[in-house]
Amino acid sequence: PGIGQEAPVVNLSGNRSSSSVFIGATVPVYDAGVRAAKLTQAQADIDNANVMLVRRQNEAVRQIVLADNALSTSLSAYSASRELSKAAQTTFDAALAAYRSGVGSITDVNIASTQLLQAKNAATDAYSTALSAAASLALSTGALGIAPP
Repeated sequence: PGIGQEAPVVNLSGNRSSSSVFIGATVPVYDAGVRAAKLTQAQADIDNANVMLVRRQNEAVRQIVLADNALSTSLSAYSASRELSKAAQTTFDAALAAYRSGVGSITDVNIASTQLLQAKNAATDAYSTALSAAASLALSTGALGIAPP
């Protein structure tokens, strides 16, 4: 029955109370293509999600390759700066020895000392850059915070 309507009830017992239970179900005969449209939309959502997944994977690989290249470059720079520091130390030692033996000037010692300091600063900068690049690589690979075996 519709809202506000009661089904006719026959009361044989004489009591005035009665109750009724009605159960109904609706089955659509024609949905005008709603289900097909929802299925098409769900497939489009899946395709979009797959495209985004591939993009994210490619971006992650790109970041890993860039971080690996930066680490490799910074390690090479550190190695070169250590060799420069060794050469500057040799130059300083030679200038100091020449000054002490009376054949070199204090100016040469000061220049060699300045170059030695610059070489040591370059080595320190290269070392900190290598550490930073290593941390970037660990972050991009997801290994940051994992204890080494």
